[in-house]
Amino acid sequence: MTPREIAAECYAKKVDTVGITDHDTVAGVGPARAAAAEYDVRVIPGVEMTSYLDELEIHIVGLFIDPEDPGLLDIFEQSARVRRERIHKMVEKLRRLDVEVPAEDVFEIAGDGVPGRVHMARALVRHGYVPNLPAAFNAYIGNNGPGYVRKREISPADAAEAIHTAGGVAIIAHPNVVLNDDLIHRLLDDGLDGLEVYYPMHSVADEEHYLELAREQGALVSGGSDCHGGYREEGRVGAVAIDDWLVEQMEAAARTIRAERKPSEPPVE
Repeated sequence: MTPREIAAECYAKKVDTVGITDHDTVAGVGPARAAAAEYDVRVIPGVEMTSYLDELEIHIVGLFIDPEDPGLLDIFEQSARVRRERIHKMVEKLRRLDVEVPAEDVFEIAGDGVPGRVHMARALVRHGYVPNLPAAFNAYIGNNGPGYVRKREISPADAAEAIHTAGGVAIIAHPNVVLNDDLIHRLLDDGLDGLEVYYPMHSVADEEHYLELAREQGALVSGGSDCHGGYREEGRVGAVAIDDWLVEQMEAAARTIRAERKPSEPPVE
């Protein structure tokens, strides 16, 4: 979905505040803000950074970031280059399976965006290898698929540091997907600020468990739909909503981070 489509969907679903958290890019934040202003929808600038701990892929959501932070932009510029290289590697792996998908087709589908697996999935559908996007992930490019290629590696602590430098808070995304409690405690101890408690694939028991864990650790509580453009029914815009006071807590924490990292003023002589 384009930023304008997201803004229109928020308006239709009566979502008054939305975080724009594309994977490893902030390119959608500006257009989303411009489009959302027409619908009186507030956009929280964010990003979802891909990190690795040993062999485990962990997603870190940054909220209330400065999308023009030079450090972040440098990371994402490198990431964009590596993502294009990743597409070429995926094309080569798929070719060995007699699946012919030209890299140029994937880049065309991505347009001005950063190319990723969803664009590869659409190319697989276009060329008739699979009937839909979930099938592309299941058959070829899911995390355990024969065409999967890992992304550029950055540690969760380094991702959190980059988010903090950009003035935002760092949230552990969808903890029930890949993490156990020991790892969550480790990540929070390593500088992560909060936990995505409310998530489409969390049960009520999951929510209660992660809420208690966050309280024990003094961590921020977040939530979101994890919308990836509508190809997953459970991850639609507005599928998950959180209370305003939780958003206010995260915003206050981001203000504190910015204040602590602001260079001190030289003394007036």
